[in-house]
Amino acid sequence: MLTVFVAKGATSRLAVTPSWHERIKRLSPKRRELIRPVLEDPRSFLFLSIRAMAERLRTDTATTLRAIRGMGFVGYPEFRRYLHELTIAHATSLDSMLAGGARDSDIPAHVRDSLDQDQKNFSSFRNALDTKQLARLVQRMWAARRIILLGGDLAAALIFYLEHHLVMLGLPVFSATSPGRVVHLVRTTGKKDLVVAISFHRALRQTIEGMRQAKAETPTSGQWRCSM
Repeated sequence: MLTVFVAKGATSRLAVTPSWHERIKRLSPKRRELIRPVLEDPRSFLFLSIRAMAERLRTDTATTLRAIRGMGFVGYPEFRRYLHELTIAHATSLDSMLAGGARDSDIPAHVRDSLDQDQKNFSSFRNALDTKQLARLVQRMWAARRIILLGGDLAAALIFYLEHHLVMLGLPVFSATSPGRVVHLVRTTGKKDLVVAISFHRALRQTIEGMRQAKAETPTSGQWRCSM
């Protein structure tokens, strides 16, 4: 899942779900080590009941539930949904290929399967795209004093791609894909600036902190959030 945060002139709040590294810090050292295998390998625990999970962790159900609640989850169903999201976030191209119908076939079959999946992804994107929201974003870009692009890791390629095309259009664009560059670039943001942050799934810390700092520099600003 690709998540795009766009700072704009409207009152709102940037809500960020804590990562599992932040959640696990709330636990005692003993419970932290107990639940760590689940968070590091969510795929292996995703379809287990809480009793089966406790047995896999060599503990009892009550202790497992206390650790789950200690991380801020209401109960086991909410924790399982979180594990599902982690499983998606940790999925690799190899996982997708092995899970596909062509896993026992030859290379041409894998290629066809990959292209079919790309076509499905594009169709899903086309159906979910809000063209009116996109038009408003374009108008905001043309009116901005500066366009600041924030991203890192896998999103860095998208940042450079977007920067290249905005430069070709003659727009005042600046990009930051490293923590230091993010800090220095958003330090001088104003009400007429547009900050676009791109990240996958729950977002990198540098990207989120960059958006928070940009928002702090312009208290009357807000944000749009678009997920694809």
